[in-house]
Amino acid sequence: MIYPIFVYGTLRSEASYHHLISKWIITIKKAYTKGSLYHYAIDDEFGWYPYLTEGDDVVCGELISFTDIDRVLSITDDFEDNGIVFQRIVHPVFDEENTMYNAWVYFIIKGFEKKEKYIKDGDWIKEVRNGNYLFHKGYP
Repeated sequence: MIYPIFVYGTLRSEASYHHLISKWIITIKKAYTKGSLYHYAIDDEFGWYPYLTEGDDVVCGELISFTDIDRVLSITDDFEDNGIVFQRIVHPVFDEENTMYNAWVYFIIKGFEKKEKYIKDGDWIKEVRNGNYLFHKGYP
C-alpha cells in the first residue's frame, strides 16, 4: 500500500533537511497527528531534532505525498535510523479539514527517549524559533 509521510521536525518544508525529499514531492498539506513530542537533549542541553512517542497531544507537521515513495522511504529510513532509533509505522494523520489519512510516521523506539524536553504545544519548528535549541542560531 502507498501512504504519504507525516513529517514533524527537520524534514518539514521550512527545516534544514527538507531538501533530502523535496525532489519527489507531489503535495504538502499542513497536518497533525496524536502523540507526544519531545526535543532530544544532549547532556541536559537541547539537541537538534524532535522525536514522537505515543500520546494524546496534537503534534503539528506536514503530510507529504511523493512521486517515488520507495526512493523517499529509503532516504527517510536511512536518515531516521529506522529500526535502530526510530520505527516507521502507519498512523492516523489529519489535515486542516480534519480528513483522516493513514500515513507513515516515525516514532522513537523505546529506550532512546531518555533525555528530552517536552514540547507542550506540539510544534517543534515554533519551539526552535522561540530559542529552545542547542545546535545553532537560525536552525532549523
